[in-house]
Amino acid sequence: MLAIFYRKGLRVPPKDCIFSPIQFRAPQNADFLRPFSTKKKTPTVRENASDKSFAVSYLINTWGLSEKDAVLVSTKIRLESSEKPDAILNLLRHYGFTHAHIPKLVKRWPQILSSCPEQNLTPKLEFFQSIGIPLPVLADKLSGEPSVLTRSLKHSIIPSYNYLKGLLKSDERVARVFSRAPNTFGRCSFGTLPSNVSMLRERGVPLSSIVHMVNHLQTLHVGKQKLEAYVDLAVKMGFDFSTSTFAYAMKVFVELGESNMKRKMDIFKKCGWSDADVAFAVRRSPSCMNLSEEKIMANMSFLVKELGFEPGDVAQYPVLLNLSLERRMRPRCVVIGILVERGLLKRRKVSSLNTMLKISEEDFLEKYVVKYEKDMPELLDIYRGKLSLSVPLNCFRAKKSSVLTLKSSF
Repeated sequence: MLAIFYRKGLRVPPKDCIFSPIQFRAPQNADFLRPFSTKKKTPTVRENASDKSFAVSYLINTWGLSEKDAVLVSTKIRLESSEKPDAILNLLRHYGFTHAHIPKLVKRWPQILSSCPEQNLTPKLEFFQSIGIPLPVLADKLSGEPSVLTRSLKHSIIPSYNYLKGLLKSDERVARVFSRAPNTFGRCSFGTLPSNVSMLRERGVPLSSIVHMVNHLQTLHVGKQKLEAYVDLAVKMGFDFSTSTFAYAMKVFVELGESNMKRKMDIFKKCGWSDADVAFAVRRSPSCMNLSEEKIMANMSFLVKELGFEPGDVAQYPVLLNLSLERRMRPRCVVIGILVERGLLKRRKVSSLNTMLKISEEDFLEKYVVKYEKDMPELLDIYRGKLSLSVPLNCFRAKKSSVLTLKSSF
């Protein structure tokens, strides 16, 4: 009877048995367990406040942060001692980081304060210096892009360097890439860059043009299909792959994107350009695609309606669209118009519009203002927009005359 009772007791533990696996709970005040607990001790409010006060004061006085930035950084790290941060600060100063770089760096990457200088920072800084990157450049670029220092030297930075060195053939060119786009180191040994470079080589783009594109790496970090579509567009527009203009056009196309490219082309056509005009203008000056609609319309209106040029004429000199209408084009055209009207300048001696507008301010003043001051003392005031008068603007190779009434200011 007792045997049966004990067997049943063993088979079905009582509900309140503390050894039941389902019911097991550690006592709430189990002091005997605390020495063996792996849970970190939670800092008290007073300890947290003390640590934070020390961190803020230290960041302000030693790292040169403003109070606002120091408070923000102190919320992202726990700083109990200055020993390691002091070592990091000395290391940064050794590699050319100044009071201008250091606060910028720690604001962007607070975790640097808890990194290991010997293992994490020194080898990377030594490597960048060894490939010829000047210390001022190194400090300037890494303070702006500190994420480079978070990448593995062995698995990310060195493979990126090896890829770029194989492509560019010299440390000098690799260093130039670093100065333009430091975050390249860690991205270009894999992903889109190698596949895009291979695609460009297959399409017949020479290495010289690819090198130009590497210097503007955002061009080569877009998807392969998208970049290939832009190459197709460049082919359609008649670009020569061997020119630096082609590489720059690729940069412009990538930055604008497909929808903005189409919108800009529609704006040019609205101004009277044909498809051939657009292609010619973009080949000559890809930057014309970056202009705002307002600037394009204003400059085209002045050149076509007031000076009398045909829209297709402007397409031959698209750089004119980049110039300031009120600070350069209009004042200069007014001066030339007055000189021709007064007989001080023969129309046949007027430089081409493109030449006259592109020369420096000093050269223009010397050639067209100072030279005629004895005959027209008021010419400088006219140029500065201080006088108002009507001026014929038919002295260039325009096909119709136009009269412009000047305001008291441009």
